[in-house]
Amino acid sequence: MEKFYRRLYRTGYLNRVILLKVENMKTSKVKRGPSEEIDLLDTMLSSLVELLEEKGILTQAEYEKRIMEKVKVK
Repeated sequence: MEKFYRRLYRTGYLNRVILLKVENMKTSKVKRGPSEEIDLLDTMLSSLVELLEEKGILTQAEYEKRIMEKVKVK
């Protein structure tokens, strides 16, 4: 399944799907729950990190380190 999603990602299909979902969220009058919004944002962020990894700009370890630096867990 991972290969399937990577293939879709490389073709730009997933980016278009995410953009359509965001656009629908903006124009839709239906209220969405916080969990649905969090899922969408998680998908968008994961796609961005994967793109940065593929381009050699950022590694997963660097990404996680940066998050730990910015987010102080209390």
